[in-house]
Amino acid sequence: MSIVLIRIDDRLIHGQVIEGWLKTVHADRILVVSDEVVADKIQKQLMGLAVPENIKLTIADVEKSVEIINDGHDTKERILVLLPDIKTASKMIELKADIESLNLGGLHWSQGKTQYLKAVSLDEKDIEQLKEIKKRGIEIESRALPMDDRIDILKFIEEKSGIKK
Repeated sequence: MSIVLIRIDDRLIHGQVIEGWLKTVHADRILVVSDEVVADKIQKQLMGLAVPENIKLTIADVEKSVEIINDGHDTKERILVLLPDIKTASKMIELKADIESLNLGGLHWSQGKTQYLKAVSLDEKDIEQLKEIKKRGIEIESRALPMDDRIDILKFIEEKSGIKK
């Protein structure tokens, strides 16, 4: 198995993922990592309808997802992993998921968050979690679509604020 992309996007499966990323990274499977979605039968059914027929869809909680990622190195499958938030990524890393890089896609604005990019809004806790992830040697980049320029989000925040984050 090859993890071709791990994307943090609060919308999980949507047009940018299916039309932009899935076609570019040539994934055979989408792994949605969400304790909430696992427990929501309707949301699981809707996600299944959004995924092309030739793509396998797995929806799993955080612990099961870490097992899938860490135990699947013997297959030739190409997997695109979708996470709803930075907290889920941090939890996976704490459980020793084999993660080399993260793509921040859509983390939309809500009360208490600051918008840094068109589709990336973060609060102080998000930034602290990203800093901890980066300290572990995991690359963090942000871009909406594969053809967009890669942005080092922590460096961007530092430059934008004029304060080292």
